[in-house]
Amino acid sequence: MNAGLLLTLAAALLLASCAAPGGTPEVPPPAEEQEGAALYILLTMDAEEKDDLLAIHGGILDAMLDIFEEEGLEGKVELLLPVDDWKVAVEHNLSVVERINSYPISLHCDRHARFTFQDRERQRERISTSIAWLREHFNYSGLVFRAPTLMLGETTRDVLDEVGIWYDLTPQIYASPRGEPFFPVLVRQNLRLLPTSIIITGGFPDYPYWRSVLVNRRYLESFDHLYSRAREEGPLVGVVLLHPTNWNNESLQLLRQSLRYMKSKPGVRFITASELERVVPVLGRNPLSASPRIGVLVAPREDYSREKESFNDESFLLYVLRSYGLRAERAEPSKLEEYDRVVYYSPTGEQPPTGGNLVVLDRGRLAGITPEALMRPSGRAVAELRCRLLEELVDVEALAEVALREAHSLGATPYLDRAARAEGACERLKLAYLSTEYALQLGAAGRKAAKPEKYSLVEGRIPMIYYGRVDGVYLGYQPAPHGIAQAAREAFYAYARTGNRENLSRGLFLVDYLLSTAVDRGEYLIWEYPFPWPPYDLEEGWRGSLCQAGILKALMLAYMHTGEERYRQASEKVLRAFSVPVEEGGLLKLREGYCWYPEYVREPPPYVLNGFITTLIWLREYADYFNSSEAEERYSCGVEALRRFLPEYDAEGWSYYDAWGKLASEHYHRMHLWQLEVMYNLTGDELFLKYRSRWLRSE
Repeated sequence: MNAGLLLTLAAALLLASCAAPGGTPEVPPPAEEQEGAALYILLTMDAEEKDDLLAIHGGILDAMLDIFEEEGLEGKVELLLPVDDWKVAVEHNLSVVERINSYPISLHCDRHARFTFQDRERQRERISTSIAWLREHFNYSGLVFRAPTLMLGETTRDVLDEVGIWYDLTPQIYASPRGEPFFPVLVRQNLRLLPTSIIITGGFPDYPYWRSVLVNRRYLESFDHLYSRAREEGPLVGVVLLHPTNWNNESLQLLRQSLRYMKSKPGVRFITASELERVVPVLGRNPLSASPRIGVLVAPREDYSREKESFNDESFLLYVLRSYGLRAERAEPSKLEEYDRVVYYSPTGEQPPTGGNLVVLDRGRLAGITPEALMRPSGRAVAELRCRLLEELVDVEALAEVALREAHSLGATPYLDRAARAEGACERLKLAYLSTEYALQLGAAGRKAAKPEKYSLVEGRIPMIYYGRVDGVYLGYQPAPHGIAQAAREAFYAYARTGNRENLSRGLFLVDYLLSTAVDRGEYLIWEYPFPWPPYDLEEGWRGSLCQAGILKALMLAYMHTGEERYRQASEKVLRAFSVPVEEGGLLKLREGYCWYPEYVREPPPYVLNGFITTLIWLREYADYFNSSEAEERYSCGVEALRRFLPEYDAEGWSYYDAWGKLASEHYHRMHLWQLEVMYNLTGDELFLKYRSRWLRSE
């Protein structure tokens, strides 16, 4: 076989093999769930008590459950329980305790005032102990969480990830109807931020009915806005927030009317958190990678007491900064030096602490800027205040330029043109960030939000692979290095076919990105996966030969099309990993004395067949192109291993996927047939032709 045909065949093989480590496509949602759906509604209720005991003890919650059941929504409302309130309900043996077990139950944790100023370790403790109590007394599902305050610190989100919660539903704007829809944002590996965007309320229990009507109508404007956007731009998710403490027996009829109004709209679907995965894309970049790390430090209000429920200024500041894509988080006073900038605010005028690069609100150049002022209804004055704050923290012009370039790379959205035309850098930054999030979550203009097939390579500035759920572990979208290498190779192949230099630039960009993410161990480079792989019990940081060889091939193509010496030099360090034993951090595993390059490095190795053969093919290509004796030695040593162990992959005429007795799927079985044909053409060894023929008969 000539070299050109071999390259074409190898490329075809790997386009199939690199889509992902094993598995079968995920079953899509039923057609009736997809057809016509525009707005998915997740009903949630913070089932908490007030001091007047109207909500749980006084029958308001029972009355709300009656309405849900009469409207066909039994079991469709996520109930979030503050543990202290429900401990009292359990002690009183209330009938509603048993009744709510037909609904999905998750955690609301403490009342607002208690939770707001807890330190992180106290929040960690409360979340863990509260979940343990709920598991003991209720049918706890634990998929969602809402903090009893506007924004959590990043550490608390880590805790939610640890305890298996999928969605943080904490609202980012609480006190007024929303003007813009939120998009879900990936915050941690398994935790998605899906902020509350719709509130249904009757005001407060002491409101007269006429006032409840006005309040309810005002808040339903959020639903109308979100629904109209969903009909125009593709499926969105609206998280609805309910409180039993917002109603009295007269105003409850407004709840029924609100639900019927939402149900009357074409394309509205009510779903539970367990169904969200089918319809919510989870890729996101929050915050902008170019942003400095900003801490927020706020002193408590003078009138604050743990008996009084209130939101804190820190929450408002975090919302404002994050809405521009900045890396903002709660700062710890003892660690101010760790932040690039720290925003400090004291409503009582306390002096700021020493240390850290502090920006003090309501002082000096920032006189008049307070959290309350920043959170007033939108207008030019508020925008100017926010911009003044941003200018103290970052180079807004430079960051806006970066954000706009990133937004352009992802394609047109309803916000991109507005970002490009925006007069000021602050507005340009905000709209560019919103455009980026929109494109990542919902797709560029003209495309509906559709869940990709499992293991499909999703294009973007840095391509991602969509894994969905693998062996019970939700992986979602991941920047798998082998997928990025595949996209780079495809770009180089396209450049060779068309001569279009945009394809060349794309390939070089991805190769350079891969080099920036490599682990440099001095003599060699290697890539580690930033996510676990449950089928082989691999934790984050695992490595493998198929990924390494795919990047080796991409570097070879980069050198082939540019002649830049740095790509050849980098490829030599990549190649060297195949000579380093796995016990020392490399990719060489001696299998009964024979050289094996495991696709999944672990003990004991599964010895996956297809990844090993592909690695050999690419080592041979590299050896031929660069006349590399080292690559030739690695290839020849591996071929001897393949000859020795190939018979052990024979499953009575079919093929095994690995040495652990896992049968190859039809996809991988056919891949084995192609690979053995390549190996026969490379070596002339009849053994490869023998097993190809034997396995071909089983087709």
